[in-house]
Amino acid sequence: MPRFIPKILLALCLALFAGVSAFPFSARAQEDPFAACAPPDFDALDSEWEAQEKTESSHRQAFQEAQNAYHGYADCLLSAAYSRVLRGSFALKEGEEGDLMTPSVACISEDRLKKAIQGTEPLAILPLLLDALEGYKAHLRDLAESFDAAGTLDQADQDALSASAKLRRAGDLVRRIRLQAEQEIESSLVALDISLGSLKEMRLAFVAHVRFQCILRQLERYSQLLSEIRSLFEGLPKALQNASVSP
Repeated sequence: MPRFIPKILLALCLALFAGVSAFPFSARAQEDPFAACAPPDFDALDSEWEAQEKTESSHRQAFQEAQNAYHGYADCLLSAAYSRVLRGSFALKEGEEGDLMTPSVACISEDRLKKAIQGTEPLAILPLLLDALEGYKAHLRDLAESFDAAGTLDQADQDALSASAKLRRAGDLVRRIRLQAEQEIESSLVALDISLGSLKEMRLAFVAHVRFQCILRQLERYSQLLSEIRSLFEGLPKALQNASVSP
C-alpha cells in the first residue's frame, strides 16, 4: 500500500477525535486549496532515465523517484482537502475567527456549512489525481519496457554461465521488473479509491459533527433557561395553605 495512506488515516482519526484548532480566514486558500501542490514532471524523469545505463540499480533508483513524485503529489492534494474540511473558519464571514468543531460557533446556516467544505469534493481533485496517475503509469511502463538488464551479471557469472543461462537470468529479471510495475499501478488505483472514499466519509462526518455541536449548544442553552425558570419559582410557597374549597 502506498505510504501516504496511513498518514491520511492517522490525520483523519486525530482530527475527528481530538478536535481541530481554529484557523483564520484565508481568501487565497478559499479560491484554490491545491495551488501549493506541484504536479510531478514525468517528462523530466523520462529524460533522466533515457540518459542512464539500464541496470538493475539505475532502474531501482528511477522507480523510487517516480514513486516519490506521484505519491508525494497525491498526498499533497488529499492533505489539502482534509485540511480545508477541518478548517471550520472557512464557513465564517471574512474577518471572523472560530472553530466549527466547538459548540460556541457551530450553529450556522446550511449555506455557510456547505461553504466550509466547498471545493473538497472527491470529484474536485479526481481529475488532478487521474492525470498524474496516467503519467505515472506511462512512466513506470516505460521504465519496465526499456529495461534491458544491462550489468545483471558480474564478470565471474559471465565466464561461468552458458549463453542460454545468461539469457534466462536476464529474462527473469526483466519479467520481475515488469511485474513490479503492474503491481505498483494496481496498488495505486486501489489507494486512490480508498483515499477518495475516506475523503467522502470525512466530509459527511464533519458536517454531522458540526450539527451535533450545534445541538449540544442548544441543549446547553435549554439547560440554562430551565435553571432560570427554576430560580423564579424558588421564592414561591412550596405548598398551598387552606386549599380546601367549600360550596
